[in-house]
Amino acid sequence: MIEQVVGVLYTVTLALKVPVVLAVLLALAWSLFESGWLLREWLERRRATRIRANAPVPAEGLDDAGLLAWLASDAAPELLRR
Repeated sequence: MIEQVVGVLYTVTLALKVPVVLAVLLALAWSLFESGWLLREWLERRRATRIRANAPVPAEGLDDAGLLAWLASDAAPELLRR
């Protein structure tokens, strides 16, 4: 009787092994993908903060059209005009 239970448990264990391993590999791939997005986002925000800190910004109250005109002028740094 116990040998039959052990046999059934062994069969169930073998049947679940492949899906569990696949799920773990998918979770690993997903976490690596998300970590890459997190790193990219962090680097972009860090770069944007550095640009904002070093850029000679005109008066604070510019509307969108005024800001676009300033960016198109020679007063804006080359990095910002790109």
